[in-house]
Formats: sequence, C-alpha cells, structure tokens
Amino acid sequence: MRKNRTLLKIINLFCDAGIIILIILFLDSPFIFGLIFLTTTILVLFFLKLYTTRFQSFIKDIGIIIVGIIFAFSLTITLNFLFININLSTIQGLNILFISAGALIIFHLLFKIIEVLLIRFKKWQFRIIIFGYSQSAKRLIENFKGQNAIKVVGIVDNIIKKGTDINGVKVLGKLNEIEKIIKIEKIDQIFQASQTEQTINLLNIAWKNKVELKILPNLLGVYRDKIEGEEIFGTSVLRVSPTAVIGWRGEIKRIFDIIAAMIILLILFPLILVNFFRLKIIFPQKSTILGQKRYNGFKQKEFELLHFRDADILKPNLITKNYYKNTYMLQKKRHQSHKKSFRKFWQILAQTPELLNVFLGDISLIGPRPPYKIEAQNYQDFYLKRFIIKPGLISPATLTGQNQSFESMIEAEYLYIEKWSLLLDIKLLFFSFAYLVKRILL
Repeated sequence: MRKNRTLLKIINLFCDAGIIILIILFLDSPFIFGLIFLTTTILVLFFLKLYTTRFQSFIKDIGIIIVGIIFAFSLTITLNFLFININLSTIQGLNILFISAGALIIFHLLFKIIEVLLIRFKKWQFRIIIFGYSQSAKRLIENFKGQNAIKVVGIVDNIIKKGTDINGVKVLGKLNEIEKIIKIEKIDQIFQASQTEQTINLLNIAWKNKVELKILPNLLGVYRDKIEGEEIFGTSVLRVSPTAVIGWRGEIKRIFDIIAAMIILLILFPLILVNFFRLKIIFPQKSTILGQKRYNGFKQKEFELLHFRDADILKPNLITKNYYKNTYMLQKKRHQSHKKSFRKFWQILAQTPELLNVFLGDISLIGPRPPYKIEAQNYQDFYLKRFIIKPGLISPATLTGQNQSFESMIEAEYLYIEKWSLLLDIKLLFFSFAYLVKRILL
C-alpha cells in the first residue's frame, strides 16, 4: 500500500512540474525566470508536504497549493530583482501566478477523485494491527469501522487467546509472533493501545520490518496533540504538556472568569434576589446561604462551596469507595428530583452563589466539578489529573448528557484540560445556557 502511494505521489510531483513547464512555455516566459519559478514551486510544495503519503483533505491541498505558489512566485521575483534582473511585465507575472495556481488545483482535484475511487473500491488500504487490547483499542476499532482507507487486520495481545473474536476483529497471536504476522498479512502500521513496557520492542520490530508504529497518546496519560518534538541546545526531546492552562493562559482564563461571572451575576441578580427573599420566607430562622466543604485539588486544600439552602446537593454520608456505582446513583437521584420545571428552576438558581467562589478564586467558571476530600483521597493516580487546573462551576462532562459513565465523565474533563482555549470556554458557556434551558423545560 505505502509503496503504491509513494509511487503515485512521485508521479504527482512530476506531473506538477510538467504542468508548470507547459504554462511557462505557453506564456512565453523568459527561460531563466521560468526555471527558477519551477524549482522554487516544487521545493516549496514538497516542504509543505503536498506530496505526503498520508491521507489529507482536498481543502488542505488547495491551501498548500495557494500558499506555496504565492511564496514561490514572491521568492522568484525577489531573486530576479536581486541577481538576474530579467524584464517581466506585471500582466505576464500575474498570468504565471494565477494560471499556475488554477491549473495545479484542477489537476489535484482530478488526482483526489482518482484517489478516493481507489479507496472506495478498496484498491488502496492501510493494513494495520493493534497491539494490546484495551478500552482505547475498542474505541479505535469502532472508529475505523466503515473506513475504506484502513483495514484492521487483527489484534496482537500477550494475554488474550489466539483466535478470539473481539468486536469482529480476531486476535492473531502474541508479541513473539508479530514479525511473522507483519510479513504474512502485509501490514503497513502497528497501533499500540496498551502495555507501554513493550514500546521499545515494538519500535525495534517496526524499524526492522519497515512499518510505522503509532502509539496512542493516552498511554502516556495525555490526549490528542499534546506530544510535540522540540530541540533544546541541540538535544531533541519530546514535550508532553499536561494542560494548555499554564503560564499566561492561566491568567487569561482567570480574567475571563471574573468578567463572565460579573456579567452572569448582573443578568441573574433580580432572580437571585427573588430566590433569596423566597427562602427567607420559607426558612425565617435559618441561614439562606450555606457552605459545603469541597476539595480544591489545584490548591490542595478544602474550601466552602456556597449554595442556597434548598440546593439539591450530595451529602457527605453518600460518599463510598465505589465511585462508579456512586456516580450512577447520584445521577439517577438528580434526574428523579428534576421532574417539575419550577423545582428544577429553583435548583439551578440554588447554585448561583458559586459565582462568589469564582470571584474568590476557589473555582473557575468551567472545569471539573470539585469533589469531597474523602473522595479525592481515594482517587487512583489516573484520576489525579483532574487537579491540574482549578475545579469549575460548570463541568465540561455535564454537557454530554445525564447518564454518562464515570469513565466518560473523566475523559470529557481530561479532553477539556488538554484542549483548553478561551474560545472553547466561551462556546461551553453558551452551550451550558442552552443545556440549562432544555433541562428546565424537559
């Protein structure tokens, strides 16, 4: 598969060169100018990875072609002005620029159509095996189902018995059989989904058999694109960023929290005032606003999470060590208690004093919900990542639905921690308003 794609991309490169040569001859451009433009264009497009063997969208190809042609043309004009000084009219130059860009875009559209047809009819496929079965491997198999460009040939696992069928994919053997499997099944890529201790062995096997090794980032406790290569004083290193909310970005998030909390407080102030006097009438001898001890893992201390008296909150005696079961029970309890719209409306208003916690710096507007200290003390190491940033008034996991599992909640929070941006906070804030309206009405 990779050899075929490499050959086709080489043909693609030479076709691009041929198109530019024909355009230069057709427009009767000076020979030296045309030669420089041809060379710079092909080199720029190559370094912009237009001729990569990986699958990429046609939109990305168009962007690369436009940027590449403009840059190559500008470089050619600069070199011509500094060293050659060939007379070239403005119209002739613009013709070369626009016709070259248009011709290459049309050619690459035809090329992409051919590529898609070959994939559609399964003439081209990346044949892959997954090493180590886990939840990540399960999601990988589900994501690749129906993708004509990728064929999951099988799973290699040191524990599961050979021949076992998992989600329609068979276990082909153990690590000591993987080289034989690569040759027989003509494998292009290995995806490592578990057993990090075998990474060095898999790297050696991949290099020896000339296949790619792809390691799922959550093996290192991170998601998506938080692993980057960089060079420090001549030494190449891999940089793993646990979160984007560090340094000046953390300060921006704090400023956004204060401004947004102030706007929300001003908008809701009449309703908060009505709720305050309502509770004073119902509970004349009792305090209207209460505090509940929660744990701020970011600051590693407990704080008082404020709420109105009739908030539907989790009592400390409900905390158990079985967090999976406990989380489901709490979600069920909340769902059952939100049957009447007015009741749900007052329960949502009951959490508005938490905005004061935002001003005090105890929590952020958006982030993982703060746990009890006893709950935090029983967390496994994997769950401690929730404490990398401040807890939040609105959890990113809340917006994904009521009946999600504990793992889904943790994954949603971790994705938010790593993918944080100011735009994401703004989006989640608007989504949360829509979610609350829906929750009240339904």
